[in-house]
Amino acid sequence: MLQKRVLTMINQNIIGFIGIAIAIVGIGIAIFQDELQPVPTPASKQLSESVFEKGAELLGFEVEKKRENDWVTITLFSLGFISIILGIFSWVKKEAQRISIAAVALGLVVVAWEYVLIGVVVVVVGMFVGLFS
Repeated sequence: MLQKRVLTMINQNIIGFIGIAIAIVGIGIAIFQDELQPVPTPASKQLSESVFEKGAELLGFEVEKKRENDWVTITLFSLGFISIILGIFSWVKKEAQRISIAAVALGLVVVAWEYVLIGVVVVVVGMFVGLFS
């Protein structure tokens, strides 16, 4: 009986649950993003490139550096935004409001992962300060 009710709830709120699952995968990637990024190898510049950059710097010109897209960051933002969009679609489709809100909230956590960690550290430090004062 309980199993049938759970399966019915999942089937009625499938978009929200998919959003939550995608956000959980994104949070997992965010937690281990340093281990997933490739180890940078030191770039060996030619002497002419180094002289050109130093000369442009001395003359006040700005040299554009090549930016490589970081696949981990792109994946995090993509998973976060997909989760947010699925949460919004879930809400528009009149699925359970808590599930829709959870999908959107977890998507925001994935997108703003570094700020979430800063907030957690501030709260923990504040608790220790309050505990020992």
